[in-house]
Amino acid sequence: VQIRELYVDYSAENYDLRLGKQYIIWGVLEGVRIVDEINPMDFRELILPDLLDYRIPLWSAKLDYYTDYGDIQFLLIPDLKFHKPAPSGSEWELLQAVPNTRSPQSWKLENVEYGLKLDTSFWDTEFSFSYFYTWDDYPVIFRTVKIAASSSEAPEFFPAYTRISIYGMTAVRQFDDYILKMELAYVEDKFFGLSNTADDNNDDYVDTNGEIQKDHIRWGLGTDTVLWG
Repeated sequence: VQIRELYVDYSAENYDLRLGKQYIIWGVLEGVRIVDEINPMDFRELILPDLLDYRIPLWSAKLDYYTDYGDIQFLLIPDLKFHKPAPSGSEWELLQAVPNTRSPQSWKLENVEYGLKLDTSFWDTEFSFSYFYTWDDYPVIFRTVKIAASSSEAPEFFPAYTRISIYGMTAVRQFDDYILKMELAYVEDKFFGLSNTADDNNDDYVDTNGEIQKDHIRWGLGTDTVLWG
């Protein structure tokens, strides 16, 4: 038995507050994670669960404040969880749990995730603009690897979870019988793995502990419509 959701709501004239274990969804493209990076994913059955059920709920505080210019949402998440792999050998196995990964501790002030989102409308279009300071849900596999083929030195691995910042935007607009949707995210400080032959400084070791930190952009477009009834 699992408690998936357990929260209390408090409503006032111009704000709503929700405290407890909950899902928080920011994206507009169903089943695609571009801006929607709040809850980590449970990969145990991959595509079989409902879109809500493959998310891992988190103990969170969510405040929605309503103004004449739009709705502002504040998030505070002290409960840290990361993507949950399918069991080893499962037909759904896409990634594996990495042993000895340095993980941040939940309920510590310096490790809290937080976010801010504005929902507004103009030009007959619904927009959202967001910022989320979070932990990357995939561990970064830092490693020391000797490149020389004749070396007997064993690779050393020290995986860890790292911080990233996500700046997001979504847009939804209706054109006749079509609803056009767009998501855009600019991600700061994400690590990407290097090839085991990367050695620009010629020291016979893979550069920068096998990872390089870069900013990147990801985006998606979609449309909803009804065909043949």
